[in-house]
Amino acid sequence: MERISLSQYAKPFQYKDIPAKSKDTVWFFEVPKRYVLFVDRIGNNWFPNTYYNLIMDGEIQRVEHTIGSIENPKIYSPPLVIKSYILVEAYNNSSETHTFAFLIDGYLVLRKYLRI
Repeated sequence: MERISLSQYAKPFQYKDIPAKSKDTVWFFEVPKRYVLFVDRIGNNWFPNTYYNLIMDGEIQRVEHTIGSIENPKIYSPPLVIKSYILVEAYNNSSETHTFAFLIDGYLVLRKYLRI
């Protein structure tokens, strides 16, 4: 079973400046139909009065903390299985602009090799 690095399809580390009292997409990846994504590392930064919505295959997880740092991301073993997409939205409820950063890394496997 061949593993293809996510970095061949997307930048694992993505960031965006988001003004005060605004929201925006920080990270997005649509899994190609022939593949399944296995996420084995996640890291992010965080600021007071802000949060992320981490949306994986339609399931929303509100994140009001650092999951793992960008330099030392949280390791998922077993990895998270993503069949459709990942979307990360940042909500900046603070009074200043912040640079929101998210790292999501892993690998893709052809669906035909899996029982999914």
